[in-house]
Order: sequence, then C-alpha cells, then structure tokens
Amino acid sequence: MDSLAEHSSAAINLLYSGADNVLRSLESAVPADVLSDFMQSVNWREPFVVVLLSMHVLLWLFAIYTRRNDLIQFFLVAMLVGVALYAQRLNNFGKANWKLFAAQDYFDSSGTFLMIFVLVPFLLLTNFIVVRFSTVN
Repeated sequence: MDSLAEHSSAAINLLYSGADNVLRSLESAVPADVLSDFMQSVNWREPFVVVLLSMHVLLWLFAIYTRRNDLIQFFLVAMLVGVALYAQRLNNFGKANWKLFAAQDYFDSSGTFLMIFVLVPFLLLTNFIVVRFSTVN
C-alpha cells in the first residue's frame, strides 16, 4: 500500500504543478473583469454546459461512493491527472470542433473555459481524495 500512496502523491504533485502553471498564466493573461464577462456569457442551459456540470456531480458521487477503495481512488486520480495533462490538446480540439457539441465557441487560446469548467473542479476533487486518503492512512 505504501507504493500506492507514493504513486498517488507523485500524481498529485504533478497535478498541482500543472494547475499552478495554468493559474499563473491565467492570472497574467486574463484580468478579473474579463473573467466576469466570460462567466456571464456562458449559456448555463446549453446541453454541453449541463453535461459538463452533470459529469462533475457524477464524478463527486462516484468518489464519495468509492472512498473506501484505495485502488479505485488511485485510478480516479490518475484519470483526473491525465485529463489535466492533456488540457491544452483538449482545448485545441474544442476550439476546432465546437460546432459539433456547443452552440457557441467557449474555447479561447488561453484555455479559460477549460480551466474553469474542467480543471478547477478536477483539482478540487483530487484534493478531496488526497485529504480523505491522508486522514484514513
């Protein structure tokens, strides 16, 4: 089990460093008023946005339901880290193909939408898993 904890800790550190880089670049690239305008421009009833938000709710419920299974929690963290590592590619894919799944183009070059709607919730979920893991073990 110790190697599982070490691997999980390494994955979390990788996720933190990636999130820190994204937040630092966003902080310098996107002023607060632009971020506020962006949030107001999101159509919260659009199926794409609803599916994203629903996915986060389901992931949280899954994480809570499987909280006593370290192996499942490890793979969940690995999946979250994997998505974070491919965030720029996902943003580029969204920018190129947004008409297939959304009514408006949410994907900008700085990755604001992806960061707010995917990476920040993943980071919070990863924190939940790590805190739970560290308090149990």
